[in-house]
Amino acid sequence: MKAADLAILIGNIDEKYIEEAAAERGSVRVFRTKRALIAAVVAALMLALSATAFAADWFGIRSLLLTETPAEDMQGENMQQVQQKPDTITLAGLVETDEYKAAAEWHEFLASYDVIGAAGSGNDIFAPGTSYNFYQVYNQEMADKLDQITAEYNLKLHTEMFADIYTNEELCSLIGGDFLGTANEARSIYMYEDGTFRFDGIARLSGAELEYQFMRSVKGTFNDVTLNIGDNVQYEEKSYETDEGVHVTLALGPHRSLVIADFEDCLVTAIVLAGKEAPPEAIFSDRPLDMKIMEEFAESFDFKVLSPAMAAESFFSKK
Repeated sequence: MKAADLAILIGNIDEKYIEEAAAERGSVRVFRTKRALIAAVVAALMLALSATAFAADWFGIRSLLLTETPAEDMQGENMQQVQQKPDTITLAGLVETDEYKAAAEWHEFLASYDVIGAAGSGNDIFAPGTSYNFYQVYNQEMADKLDQITAEYNLKLHTEMFADIYTNEELCSLIGGDFLGTANEARSIYMYEDGTFRFDGIARLSGAELEYQFMRSVKGTFNDVTLNIGDNVQYEEKSYETDEGVHVTLALGPHRSLVIADFEDCLVTAIVLAGKEAPPEAIFSDRPLDMKIMEEFAESFDFKVLSPAMAAESFFSKK
């Protein structure tokens, strides 16, 4: 399985499977016109709030949304069916960036394509080490579409990946400094030639112990990793400045929580697969989360070390 496939699969775990896994470890617990008018008013308010947010250099999960439940479908007989469709965000870049636009176009293409059928037909036309092997590309048609999108937005494809990184010290030496501090332990690390990297981590905080996924996506390279966040309107969000002076967004959801840091050359996301409704025995956190814990989680990283991103090409050439 490709690294990108694994990241996508982990990010899109169905809630019921998380609950089942937790159980195995002992945890489980008016009128149409008026309604349309209210919807229109709410939409106008949301638009105004969105404009204000971006004007104030504030960003949140809505600026990463690839899919969202249409407002007109949130009423009537289709409501239950619509609510089962989760919102999806990209980890490539904020809305209006080339990285976001490319990810959105690729996501739309995959949604209308028989990806499972293509994957089952084999991928023999691509030799080991080919850039397409780092993405969900299984035939020439998919390769051509990806080339079209990346050319349109002037983005590169990954050319090399290194997964032989086993310790915090090794990772931090490649990054150019210790961004993990004493609270974080990185596992299952991999890095690409441009400095994009991902790992599974555990944070031992004073208020909680969390398991999370961490990704730095370097801008200028195509990134197809997405995350299922459930219903975006259920998230409590907060603009927060760390003690190091880095502006981040904290997003606290029922079963997902994120720290997002946007830099000129990269987008950084730390994702906890737990939230404010998580039971104390949940497998990704030893207690329900709140904003105080999310603040401590954000403070456990030195985000300043992550930008500017150092390319890893010279490191690869020595291997």
